[in-house]
Order: sequence, then C-alpha cells, then structure tokens
Amino acid sequence: MRLQAVLGDITELSVDAIVNSCNNQMHLGYSEISKCIQEITEGRIQQALLHDPNLELPVPLGTVCVTKGDLLPCRWIFHLATHRSWEEMSRDAHLDKGDQEFWEIVQELILDAIRAGLGNLLITSEELKAKSIALPLIGSGSLGFPTSLMADVILGTLHQILGESPANHLQKIQLVTLDERVFQALQERIKDLNWDFAKEKTFATEEDWKKFLAETGSELPISNEQTSEIEPEKTLAQNQEELRNQLQVLQQREKHLLRHIEVLVLENQELKAQARGAIWGQAQPIDLWARIDLPSPLAYAQNLRMAETDPNRCHINMLNAIGIVSKYFSVLNCAEYLHAGCFSEELNSELRHRFRQGPMTDGSWIWVGKRIARAFYDADLYGQLVREVPRAWITEHGEWSGLAEALLQLVSYRNRIHDPVNADSGHASAWLELVLPVWLQMCKYSEPMTSYELLFIDQINDFSDDLGEEVNYSIKRLRGGFFVPPTESLKLRQHLKSGRLYLQSANNPDLLSLHPFLTYEYSRVTNNRETFCLDQIQHSTLHYKAFRYAHRSSLDNGKQFPL
Repeated sequence: MRLQAVLGDITELSVDAIVNSCNNQMHLGYSEISKCIQEITEGRIQQALLHDPNLELPVPLGTVCVTKGDLLPCRWIFHLATHRSWEEMSRDAHLDKGDQEFWEIVQELILDAIRAGLGNLLITSEELKAKSIALPLIGSGSLGFPTSLMADVILGTLHQILGESPANHLQKIQLVTLDERVFQALQERIKDLNWDFAKEKTFATEEDWKKFLAETGSELPISNEQTSEIEPEKTLAQNQEELRNQLQVLQQREKHLLRHIEVLVLENQELKAQARGAIWGQAQPIDLWARIDLPSPLAYAQNLRMAETDPNRCHINMLNAIGIVSKYFSVLNCAEYLHAGCFSEELNSELRHRFRQGPMTDGSWIWVGKRIARAFYDADLYGQLVREVPRAWITEHGEWSGLAEALLQLVSYRNRIHDPVNADSGHASAWLELVLPVWLQMCKYSEPMTSYELLFIDQINDFSDDLGEEVNYSIKRLRGGFFVPPTESLKLRQHLKSGRLYLQSANNPDLLSLHPFLTYEYSRVTNNRETFCLDQIQHSTLHYKAFRYAHRSSLDNGKQFPL
C-alpha cells in the first residue's frame, strides 16, 4: 500500500476513483470539487444520482454512492454522504444528552460520519477491485473544519483500518489538495506513519513452525501409514493455505458486520431526528420539496437551503431562498391577472403606483400577490391555467390561507436585522429555529402550485404544416437544479414569442405567459437579478442563465398592466 500527498486538481487525476463529499440527499453542493464535476459533466452526474433506482434517498451518513466518471479521467466517482441539512443536524445535537456544547455535538456527528465513510470507501474500492483512489481533505471545504484536524482524522482512520484489514486490490491512495503549504504538511505527516501493511507477516511460515516445535520440545505428529519424506511439508503448506482462506473469509464477514452496525446506528439517529420533528409538530424532517422536478427557481431555493451546515452561511442562504419563493408565487398571480385582462381599475391604479415606486422588495411582492388574490375572490374568478388562483392565497370564507400567512411570516423573518460582518452563530441558530418550521409549512401549502412546468422558448424552428398553424419551437424545460438545461423541440398550435417564459400544465394544452414579471436571461448582461447561487453565478465560467423579476413598470394606458 502506498499513500501519497498530491498537489493539484482532483478532477484531473487519472485514477480508478475520486471521492466527492455531499449531503445525505446526494445533492452536489457548492464546493469546488462539486462545481467542477457539475461543469464538466453538465449536470449528468447529479441526475444519475437522483434517478438511480437502487438508491433510496436520503441515505445514511457515511454511505458511498458510485457513479461513472463521465468525461473525467477517473473511472468512478465515489460520492460520500458526510452531512444532513442544517435543521436535521441541529435536531440530532439537541437529542444527545450530556454537558457538551451544541457545536461540539454537531462536529462529533459530522466527524463520526466521515470516519464511517472512510471505512466504506475502502470497502467499496475492494468490491470494485479499484487499484487507486484519490480523495480530498473531506470536511475542510464547505463544512468548515480546519485542514490540520481533517488531515489527522483521515490519516489516522485510514491507518487504523488498513492496519487491521489490509487491502487486497487497492494499491495507492492519494490525498489531494490545492494548497502548497497543506501539501508540504501532508507529506511530513505521511512520512511519520508506516503504510507497508502488505509486507507485514500475517501468517506463520514454515520456519516459524520449526522454531516453535524446537522451543517447546514437541514433535511432528506420526502417522501409522508409510509416507514420503515431503508429505509433512505438503500437509503444513495446505493447512497454512486453509487458515489463510478462513481468515480472509472472517475478515470479510467482520467488514460486513461493521458496515451493518454503522447503518443501524445511523438509522437510529434518523429515527431520533424524526422523533424530534414530531415534538416540533413535524411528522417528517424532510420537506415536500425534496424532488427533482421542481420549477427551477424553487429548485434553486431548495438547493440553497440545504447547501450549508454552518448556521451563518445557512442564514444567508435562507434569506435568498425566502426572496425567491415570495417573488415566484406572486408572479403567478400577476401573470393570471394580466391574462384575465386586468379587470379591476382600482387595483390597476394601486399596482401601477407600487411598481413605479422603484425596485420591488419581497414585502411588496407579497402585497401584490395578496391584492390580486383578493380581486379574483371578490370577482368570483379563477386563474386560466393556475387553478389555485385565488384559492391558494385566500380561503372560501375570505380569510388568508396557510400559504399566504407562511409567505408573509417568512418575509417578516427575512427583514430582521442580521450583521453579516460580525456574524454570531448563536443568533443565526435561533433565527433558523424560528424560520425552518414556517418554511416546511410553506412547502406543504404550496405543493399544488409546484406541479406546473416552466418552459423557455429559445427560438422558432419552422412551421410544421402548410397552413402555418402548427409551430415547431426549440425550448428548454426549466426544472430541477440544472445550470444548463437541455434543449428539445416542441410542436404547438399556440403562437408564442421567442425569448420568453411560459407556464405549462399537464391538464391544459394552453400556456400562460409570465412576461414581463419573470424573465430568463444571460446572467452576465443582467444588472438586477436573483443570484440563486449567491456568488457562484459570478465566479462560474458557464454561460448559463439566471432569472430576473420585474422591478419597474411603464404603462401605455390605464387598462393595461404593467406594460
């Protein structure tokens, strides 16, 4: 066995397998490695994980999920589940007894998952007969652990496991970093440990047997049958081979038993988390948005919410996620109101005034959504495509619904003062404790409105018949967390404009235009946009597109709104 430190990009190494850490939902987060994998494979690895029929999500912590290397030079990618979402980790920490500080418990939970995962990585490597594997300093990236701590954890765990059960196929382990100083420190630490496990004698040799018999005064067993002079040596060699085989079988059984114990322990932790959720009035710790077919804005919001475990980072992500959902659901009301002909002159005047005031805040968007829902209710009208308008916002008795109240409460929490410079983990944790139950309620009440699909009309390809009634469009279906959604063709009799967003229902052949309330354009030419991936959009080399909401309106006349 050879272990070496490597300075460079792990996605460029020609090894049998590389390791990438992610959460227990198998979402590739915003770490540098995950971003590189997503960019190189254009999202195919993420979709392979989410569509794996043999993978039941969420997986226990420490689980290793395997995908092909796709365009990467490696043969496989080992995806290691190292953490859960922030709310789940906090529940586990609160359930543990003792005098430990909250963050000490959370750190122990994550470190235990990483230690268990390292063992499963070695087991998976043996099962696939991988000869070389490369792994980063797991935990030192988005999880925020010190590199020195993770180096000690990884090296110590690997040395212990391999010392007890040497690998049969794995010959080389590479520990990869992009930092020159970390690379030099790793080299020094690796030198201090003995990695020549394969050279150590595990079984007694013939010389050992002879020395043992001479020291004890024993003799070789005598048989009544006549045997040749070399038969005792053959028998001894056969016995040694049988003992080797038996020991290997026992070692494999021990590995499987340990792995089974780890799974049971992690399942027990999951049950504790669900019990905690029941105490909070939440039957399930995982919300209803844990799907791959959400409209892209909502999928971005969901990914943001689950991307971090540090409370301050999670707090910032939640602020952005709340902004996204409050605008999105209000935009659907605006689109339905425009399609209905802007039937209320009084409401038109109010909306015109609000949109012309300047950039729309999240509170302004909620106000717009509620005013339009009230107008539909008073006129006894329903949405042409989104049949949940206005009933998703207002009950049959004229009271505000659970969705309207949840969105309003989320925006209220979002507007609370938080100092990002002198960030306090305790303050962020307390804020998340308040927000997360409301978020889950919002997901529950909004579920019917998440079944609609966003379509972006790239261009008009041609007219499919001689009369020009059917048009062949080049479209993108904006669902899930795709940065670069695939392009496909769609034939429709409805005449649509290229470069615009539309909403589609499975039960209605017509499409609802979301223009100008929600547009979809290249992020590099947009000055006022929702940065769903925070600064990741600005740092990305891909020319993928971002969403932008209406922020100012100019009206032609009193009957048209907003353009």
